[in-house]
Amino acid sequence: MFKTYIKVYDQNDLLGKRKNILKRIKFINTYSPNIPSFADTLIYEMDNHFIYEQEWVYKKSIRDYHKNFLIQKLEQLAGDLDRMSALGYVHGDLNRKNILFNGNYFKIIDLEPSLEQIEHNKKKFMFTIPYWSLNDMDRKEITTETDKIGFLAFCNWVINKNFFIKNSLEKFRERFKNRIELFSIDEADLIKMNFNDLIHTRMKNENWNFERRLLDFEVK
Repeated sequence: MFKTYIKVYDQNDLLGKRKNILKRIKFINTYSPNIPSFADTLIYEMDNHFIYEQEWVYKKSIRDYHKNFLIQKLEQLAGDLDRMSALGYVHGDLNRKNILFNGNYFKIIDLEPSLEQIEHNKKKFMFTIPYWSLNDMDRKEITTETDKIGFLAFCNWVINKNFFIKNSLEKFRERFKNRIELFSIDEADLIKMNFNDLIHTRMKNENWNFERRLLDFEVK
């Protein structure tokens, strides 16, 4: 790796069994260099910390590229996510901040060593509001279901530059309380699909109304 992004984790802030954390770290170290859509990442132990070293992704604006080209790149991304998912990997926080475009690939960054951590003295799951699956809410965990919801929202943003969820915290609270769907496709159907299926489902529903039911998501 050349220019890198470095982060330091206090091991005491990573929640869960140590053997599971080490297993996840080994997985990231093994597979991220060989999966084109994943930023090459190395996590290693030093004293009571884990050092996170990730290749620097030189970001380019997707708005400079034709939509058909971007769809091809989304399909590459979906293929890699399907492969990693089949191997048991859950990213947990797929969103437009953690998927960067370098002109050739969409690159997934922020491969956390644990999906549950302590941040600012509070226990926290590593996901972005409101992309938490209803089932995962009930089970109080993060699975591939949440990855699929974040990925579909990302596809919507890539394909429709005006896609934007306003007041996400308030919407999330309402979603949690009333079990309200995020998309025009019901979540029970969405989570059965693989990542590549989600792209083609999105394309078949080009005219989706993103203001979904009572949640009233607004498109800016």
